[in-house]
Amino acid sequence: SIREFYKKFYGHITAEDVSLVVLPEKYHNYGAYQRERLTVFSELQGEMGDKIHGLAHELGHIYGAGADTATWEDWLNETHAEWSALLYLRECQPQIFAAAVEWLEQNYKQSGTLRPHGDARPNEVHDTGTLIYYDIYKTWGLSEIEALLRIFDGLPTKDTEHFLQALKSKHP
Repeated sequence: SIREFYKKFYGHITAEDVSLVVLPEKYHNYGAYQRERLTVFSELQGEMGDKIHGLAHELGHIYGAGADTATWEDWLNETHAEWSALLYLRECQPQIFAAAVEWLEQNYKQSGTLRPHGDARPNEVHDTGTLIYYDIYKTWGLSEIEALLRIFDGLPTKDTEHFLQALKSKHP
């Protein structure tokens, strides 16, 4: 259902087949990642809602990807994958959506800036952009978030400079 939601939302399917791998228990703090039609999880423990959210986020990287993951630009990948997941949850699992944004608002303790350490990839790369977009969502609504996600998906060069240029041309 996640893949079908993304296909409908973005208007295309980027990867027909995706393999899922769950690492042995000894790697439980390794996290999860999406690379070239491969989704790897270090664990699938916890509530079912957390599992659905995690899978939706990682599959969201099929569309929310392309920026340099070793720098602050990774905010683009993480924010767009997370908001892809949140839109899926909002439509298909609204109680999980509500819990996810509530948790983020209550637990976010970082600087609130996308580039707090110059060009280095910040620890809070997963959360800062997500909360900025949540403020956009609350202020201007769902259609603006949808536009941001689709604009990023369509960028040939995925970095902040090109993203901002595309936004300016769409919303002068």
